[in-house]
Amino acid sequence: MTTGSPTIAYREEVRRPGIPCIALALAIGCGRIDFDPLASGHDVVADAPMVDAPSGPPACRATAFGPPMSIVAGETPEVIATADVDRDGNADLVVGDYYDAPLTIRLGNGDGTFGDAITTSGSSSAPELELADVNKDGIVDVVETNFGGSAVTVMLGDGDGTVTAKPPFTQAEPEALAIADVDEDGVLDLAISNYGYGTVTILHGNGDGTFTPVAPTIPTTSVYSGPIALADLDGDSHLDLMVGESTALLSVMLGHGDGTFGARQDYTLDDSPSGIVTADFDGDGKLDVAVTDYGSAEISVLRGKGDGTLAAQTVTPTNSIYPGGLIMLDVDRDGHVDLITGNGDGTATVLYGHGDGTFDPGHGFVAGTNTTSLAAADFNSDGIPDLALADFQGDQVVLLFGTCP
Repeated sequence: MTTGSPTIAYREEVRRPGIPCIALALAIGCGRIDFDPLASGHDVVADAPMVDAPSGPPACRATAFGPPMSIVAGETPEVIATADVDRDGNADLVVGDYYDAPLTIRLGNGDGTFGDAITTSGSSSAPELELADVNKDGIVDVVETNFGGSAVTVMLGDGDGTVTAKPPFTQAEPEALAIADVDEDGVLDLAISNYGYGTVTILHGNGDGTFTPVAPTIPTTSVYSGPIALADLDGDSHLDLMVGESTALLSVMLGHGDGTFGARQDYTLDDSPSGIVTADFDGDGKLDVAVTDYGSAEISVLRGKGDGTLAAQTVTPTNSIYPGGLIMLDVDRDGHVDLITGNGDGTATVLYGHGDGTFDPGHGFVAGTNTTSLAAADFNSDGIPDLALADFQGDQVVLLFGTCP
């Protein structure tokens, strides 16, 4: 991961009601972004190989991505993630389908093209998948939620781009998923929001790809809880829990380091949240939170105070319709974190950061038809981050190749 000071490790979680998400583990610091699929930090899940992003002028903002290119991956691709699943140094794509269709893996060739589809049994309705090494063998695995079937499936990576599915385990209407070591035993755990049940379930990892649910479940403010994220908001080295509520709230519960969490603190948003990311957006050394507001098509930024509490939101329009997936990159190479949303109008929208906690209104790039799940990696090995978006209505995966030098 990035060396130098300061470097802030953070975890991303993205979601909108009814549309799946991806998760990324990134570290931003000293003007570069790292994608480290098997990093040792307790707040890291898998993502693509390193993307180097040195500082530079923002002259390329309007043309930061080239024209869209598409590939086939599944029947109705709904959720997408990226990592080096076959360990060849190239970023690969893992795609979950809306209907009862197999999980699709497309292995990257390192030049922006991908090999033939590899399929395996997946969920009947995959609102979310995440990539992480859950059995500690150094190989990226897949964890996929099955909302319609009330189950979670773990698929262990074989190291050659294929996966072996373990028997699904029952989980009441799993909506959003986060993977991290919440009990600090060196093994990754799961945190899952249960849509319609008003709870979050913590499942302790056993280190072999199996998980044990922890009782009792954690109550949320709303019955219909959505996106979920884990990060250390109060600087005590324990992961804290954030949950997006359908009642236009962000709930924060501070972690104790043993897999349990404290009392809930709610923060007002403008609309139902569809994605959550955390980073130090204003450069004060304290983690802040950004949330996509689905119906109002805004980004809410809540600045962290360093003690686990957050300031009231400030909002920036995305200039899109129904923003869903939310990720972070330094798109214009100026050393500041930018926010990118995948949207229901078929665009990817970049909100360029100023480094002081504020962002420009969204600048849209045409991608497809309904592109609310997205992932980022350097797919063509030119040192510039690219985007991959699952186009649910267009039955395709759309690639946008970065152009900022």
